[in-house]
Amino acid sequence: MEARIKILYIDEEPNNLRAFKAYFRPKLNYEINICDSEKEGLKRIAETKYHIVVLNQSRKERNIIELLEAIGQLDRDILRIVVTAHRDTSLVDKALDEGKIYSYHTKPWNLSEVERAIETAYNVYQMILKKKDV
Repeated sequence: MEARIKILYIDEEPNNLRAFKAYFRPKLNYEINICDSEKEGLKRIAETKYHIVVLNQSRKERNIIELLEAIGQLDRDILRIVVTAHRDTSLVDKALDEGKIYSYHTKPWNLSEVERAIETAYNVYQMILKKKDV
């Protein structure tokens, strides 16, 4: 069996966390971890190697750019995907332009599209690691 894609999903909305976990539960090639706070998410990233972090833009503790920078300081290789319900995506667009995120998706989200983004991001992640080994 192929290696499982380790994903951390950070969102303060319990319904979103449940929906994400339920969607990926039957899929054997994913290891899904969820948390409902930025603080817990950063702690987990510091302690565990994840391939991808998916996070909701609606952060209460700091803006999305600051959170992405904090994640990048803990793990330079982790690929970041943002989901947002905000109509103003200027911060997310800025993060994308600056290479702080791999992609973003607007809510209401289509989890099959998010899954395709995760698969593609994981392929990019593997290429980045191979390039480092050369």
